[in-house]
Amino acid sequence: MNHFYRLIWNTSLGCWSAAGENSRRHGKTGRALIGAGSALALSLSGNAWSAELVDFNPYDNDHQAGAVIISGGSSDTLTGSASQFATGKQPGYSTTYGALEDAGMLAEGSASVKDSYRLNLGGQVGVAAPDPITGGNSIIAVYDSSSINESSYADSYIVGYKDVGDAMYIDARVGTVDSTGGTLNVDIGDAGQSVSSADNSIDIRAKQTALFHADGSGDAASTVVWNSRNSVDFGGVLQAPADSVVNRTLYTPVYAGTITAFDGSSHTVDSVEGLRSWNDWLVQQVQAGNLSSSDYQKEFGRAYSTETRSVSFDFGLTDDGADEGYIENKNNAVIYASGANATGRVAEGAQIDARMAGLDSSNGSAVMRADSGATIINDGMMASLSLAVNMMVSDEGSEGINNGVMSAGFVHGDGLPDTAQPTQVSDFAPFYTEARSVYVNNGGSFTNNGIMNVAASNNPGTTRQGFGIIVQHDGSSAVNNGIINVGINNDGSNPNGSVGVSAYGGASFINEVDGEIYLGRAAQYNVDAPESVADTHPNTVLWGIRAGSNSNVENKGTITLGTGVENAQAISAGYNNETVAVTNSGTININGQANDAPLLNVGIYAGNANTTRITNTGEINLNGVNAVGLMAVGKGTPSTITSVGTININGAADPVSGTRNFGAWAEGNGGQVNINGGAINLAGDGAIGVHARDQGHIKVGGGEVNFESGTNQIGYFAYGDGSSIDISTGVTGAVLDVSTEDSTLFRIEDGAQIMADGTSLVASGAGSTALQITGEGSVANLDALNISVTGQDATALKIEGGATGSSNAIGDNSSLTLNDGSVAVVVDDTKYDLTGAAVGSGDSVFTNTGAINVADAQDVTLFRVKNGAELINSGNIDLADGTAVELSGAGSQMKPNASGVAGTITVHDGVAGIHVMDGATLDTSNDITVDGGASGVLIAADAGEVVINSDAHITGLGSGYGNLITSQAAQATTLVDGAVLEMKGSGAAILSESNLNQASHGQVLVSSEVGGKGISLSNADGSVSDGSLSVGDGWDIDVTGNGAGLYANTTGNLTVDTAIDVSGTGNAVLADAAGNVLVDTGAVLRATNADAVLVQG
Repeated sequence: MNHFYRLIWNTSLGCWSAAGENSRRHGKTGRALIGAGSALALSLSGNAWSAELVDFNPYDNDHQAGAVIISGGSSDTLTGSASQFATGKQPGYSTTYGALEDAGMLAEGSASVKDSYRLNLGGQVGVAAPDPITGGNSIIAVYDSSSINESSYADSYIVGYKDVGDAMYIDARVGTVDSTGGTLNVDIGDAGQSVSSADNSIDIRAKQTALFHADGSGDAASTVVWNSRNSVDFGGVLQAPADSVVNRTLYTPVYAGTITAFDGSSHTVDSVEGLRSWNDWLVQQVQAGNLSSSDYQKEFGRAYSTETRSVSFDFGLTDDGADEGYIENKNNAVIYASGANATGRVAEGAQIDARMAGLDSSNGSAVMRADSGATIINDGMMASLSLAVNMMVSDEGSEGINNGVMSAGFVHGDGLPDTAQPTQVSDFAPFYTEARSVYVNNGGSFTNNGIMNVAASNNPGTTRQGFGIIVQHDGSSAVNNGIINVGINNDGSNPNGSVGVSAYGGASFINEVDGEIYLGRAAQYNVDAPESVADTHPNTVLWGIRAGSNSNVENKGTITLGTGVENAQAISAGYNNETVAVTNSGTININGQANDAPLLNVGIYAGNANTTRITNTGEINLNGVNAVGLMAVGKGTPSTITSVGTININGAADPVSGTRNFGAWAEGNGGQVNINGGAINLAGDGAIGVHARDQGHIKVGGGEVNFESGTNQIGYFAYGDGSSIDISTGVTGAVLDVSTEDSTLFRIEDGAQIMADGTSLVASGAGSTALQITGEGSVANLDALNISVTGQDATALKIEGGATGSSNAIGDNSSLTLNDGSVAVVVDDTKYDLTGAAVGSGDSVFTNTGAINVADAQDVTLFRVKNGAELINSGNIDLADGTAVELSGAGSQMKPNASGVAGTITVHDGVAGIHVMDGATLDTSNDITVDGGASGVLIAADAGEVVINSDAHITGLGSGYGNLITSQAAQATTLVDGAVLEMKGSGAAILSESNLNQASHGQVLVSSEVGGKGISLSNADGSVSDGSLSVGDGWDIDVTGNGAGLYANTTGNLTVDTAIDVSGTGNAVLADAAGNVLVDTGAVLRATNADAVLVQG
């Protein structure tokens, strides 16, 4: 039975009807008709037919005239040459404003375009600028002065229009498989010739045209299979303006003239050259840290304003309704499948290179279209250029599948171009263009099992984005099981970039376990064994997945940002206040290190997303520079990312730009990152685990930051008033350990807050710091913290740059454990950036009112007060070994509380109760007790003035000589102003060489029962000296034990001119050796104990 049909015009019914192969075709009135014998050569073998295409033209083949119809399960193969398609005409053509004006098409009343110039700013580049927050550099986007220029509108391109009459294909059709089923195999052209040769190029100007249609609305399977290698072009601008008139707005610059800059300097901008010079100066200010990104944009904009001018062109088009240029351009396709039993397929080994906007999804067009439940499949190679779309899948039940190679923004041609090389893209275009490979809407679905390549456009004529997959509307979905390469070329210039997958409007997308999305890699073509290709530098913004407006996306597979990528995001979650749901359960690798100042790369970005449904349960690896794993940016609406996965920071801080890698970043009002599980692992030098700024919040509810290797890292970093890091809701009894060299567990800066009650903090790395509180408005309280410092030269707490801290009751709900060589608290007026460079100062104060007891540890410093900072201490300190308080730098001081209460200090061994150095001064009323080798007050050679006032009481328990007050100063800058100096041990309270101010006075109390001395004329170890000493009447000396008030072991002389009372069994004066001992007439030596000996020796 014959199931091969073609369409003919039924004059009695007034419509197209199917007829046998010997029936006539119907053509347009007044034109020659193409009959079956002249259009198709047919052969029949059973139900298998073959047909040879001869001629198609836009005059006789509108409205499906001459279409082959397959029905009843028949199979047909269509062969022939693509040169049999007459091209036709399109109304739009490329011209210039000036050419249109010269041709007299400027509408009446419109001004000339020849004196109008447009300002071209070109793309932006990144420059390194000091970041006051990180202390390294941030990368700021600025204009490249070499790209700033003016061009005449007269030379600018515009689309012109002309009459086309009847010279367009309207609803043309070559072949249809109807609803009764069958298969049509398309094999047009010569496989031995180039895909772009005349025999293989279908070049037509068509609208509302589906060349081949599989109608699956019936019960039987209807299939169209493309077997040949062809290029297809439906044309570009296919629809004329309704009234023949095109209006355009010209934007011309008006330069500001003289500009007074922010620093008072004057600049002249009266031309494009002046604008370039102004920009050069602004860029210098950015690089010097004098301008922020927003300030740069503001200052740049001051240099010119924009004047608008409207022009109109009247093309004089025929307006009689007959010209086909006015007909709506829509619904074009090479293969169109409709209905649940329809299939369109590009076979393995077949190829379609599509060009121009006639196949643009914006007008419902694509190379392959499926709707009403149909299926379209690519097993071969498809490529789309200049807005053309490879696949469009619409309606519930409709499905698109790619098992082969699909590329967007360039065509494959004959040689499969190496897109990492600067080669000509095709014989059609010398540049990469914007294009959209797949568009899914209205409930359709798409699955990629093959390879998809998406270019980064460098087409100078457009700023439209390129896309691999667009999936839109409720119920629409897409899945990737294969490879999607985005940014397959170098030097893209489109500022709007390219996107791997865009999901919005309620649609969903899943990058499955075996799926891979790679940003910045050359195109691949071998599906079975993907070839190894070079990474590219696309030089534009890229997205792996972009989720918006109620979409739901998940990455179960791998997303990689290549080594040449910058300004890219693996997943972008929400924009323009749109609610989304995003999950990363797979792997994200960020390898970007594009140049000396690479722009920021991000793993998961939530920007004003108005959602809390963004989750990382997978792994993010930061292997490059200037990267962030999770970044939540709020602008008044909640943008929250929750992570229970793993973030590995392997890349080090960039040695050139100083930019660092961050595991998680929360910024702005509403920006929040929750670390509810998993880990952020720091391995690269300078890595930062979590960071909150500008009212952003980090909440740690179960996860942790691990310091695995590297140096100069920060675990938790909060900056600015309103920003916070909260770890109080984490695992009860959690232990956070900063274990790498010179690293910091917490940095809280400029008014930010930390909530860490009940958490144990450990500083085990050499030179590490548990808490660094810096900048005005920043506050720390140790009362609810458990801090253990075990690293050599490590520090529990730093209060810097105007911050304040306090401790009231360590030991109740908190603890402080120090190891050998560690520091408890540093109080420092100087503010430091992340590199350790001084960047400012403020009045730093730490107040201690509680008892601090540190046993066992050796060489410990409890308080290090520096650079003018202040310690207010009314608590009692008990230290086993080291220094209780170290004062250094002019203005540094230790004070009692407002009521005058000064706490007690006990140091059992080590250095000193109070150590004064480097220009610091001291006025103390403390009760200080020292033992072993520790001094009560140790005055370094470079110290300022020291006063031990009348409320002070310094007691020595050890065997050291002169340990109560030890002055190493060359001048007598230490004044004892009525203090009590008591020796309970075997040493001496004051050594003759202590170099006290001559006005010093006070009480020397020798209560020792082990032979202690009050004032000793000897060497520091008690051995014989050669000095002399005169003790005046300013000293009251009491001996209540068996020691001596004055002791001489010298070859010099001792003169006594003071009162010495002996109520114990000791001596007023004991001279083991002396040239002369002279008791002056003003001296009073009294003994109230019968066993006392006033002068012995």
